[in-house]
Amino acid sequence: MAAEPDYDMLAARILRRMRPEIAQAFLDSPEWREIPEELRERIYVADARWEEIERRERLDTSPAGRDETPATTATQGDPEPGECQGCGAPIQRAGTGRRARYCSQACRQRAYRIRTTPTTATSPAHHLAEQVATSARRAADAITARTDAGPDLGRARAALAELAAMCDETS
Repeated sequence: MAAEPDYDMLAARILRRMRPEIAQAFLDSPEWREIPEELRERIYVADARWEEIERRERLDTSPAGRDETPATTATQGDPEPGECQGCGAPIQRAGTGRRARYCSQACRQRAYRIRTTPTTATSPAHHLAEQVATSARRAADAITARTDAGPDLGRARAALAELAAMCDETS
C-alpha cells in the first residue's frame, strides 16, 4: 500500500521549480490570497523544509556525512579528464581535492628529475630521442589500457625515422 503524498511538500516543490518572477506573481495573485491562511502557512513551512533539504544535499555529499568538498558523481555529469603533464595520458578527475597533474608516481618522479637536472643545450637529436621515448611510453600505456595506440606509434616511428636520417647524414 502506497503512502499518501505530502501535498504541502508537493505544492512547495512546485513553487520552488517555478521561475522566480512567475512564483512571485502567483504569490501576489488573488487566487493565492483565497487559499486559507492555515494551508498557506503549511506550504510556507514545507518550502522552508525543502530549502533545508536542498542546503543539506549541497553540503553533505560524502557517505560519512562530513562537510567537505563535494564529490563529483555520475549524476552531476562525467568529470572532465585532464592530461598528464609528464606523458600526456588522460587523467580522470578525482571527486575531491586538487586536480592531479600526473597519471602516476613514475611520471611525477620523471618530471621532478627533468626539473632538477642542470639544463644543457640539447641538440635536435636529443629532442628527437626524447620524442621517441615519450611516444613509445604513451603507446605502451595505450596498449595496456586497451585503447588505440596508433597515433602514438606513428609519432614514435616518425621521430625514429628522422633520428635515423640524422645518423645517416653524419656518417
